[in-house]
Amino acid sequence: MYHVENKIAELNDEPFCDGGHIIYVNGGYRNLATPIGQLMHDFACTQAKDILNPVLRERVRYLKESEGGTIEMCELVEEYAEKKAKRYAAEREMQVKLKSAKNLLENTNLSLEEIAKYVELPLAAVEELAHGRPA
Repeated sequence: MYHVENKIAELNDEPFCDGGHIIYVNGGYRNLATPIGQLMHDFACTQAKDILNPVLRERVRYLKESEGGTIEMCELVEEYAEKKAKRYAAEREMQVKLKSAKNLLENTNLSLEEIAKYVELPLAAVEELAHGRPA
């Protein structure tokens, strides 16, 4: 187990107290005499029957082996995929708009306001592009 502490290099490694705590655990650690070793063992199990922790074993059994759990997992995966697809589509749409605005800036005499209107971007984003800053 490795504890990570954030520090501010420019202030003589003064601690950065943001409330965050990061702990890395070696997933290959399997000493069953320790709680961490047991947990790493359980995380590596592919079948519920092999999991040592009874609460985790029952939840995994439900999600992987019961009809209700399978339906629940399918719904969660579909919901995740939809969110991911929407986020990707929005990012891609923004990339296309920025590329179009950049092309118009480089190849036309249109005003920044006209470009913003045509590519449906905020004027501030077009102004940033015009001044060579990323929008």
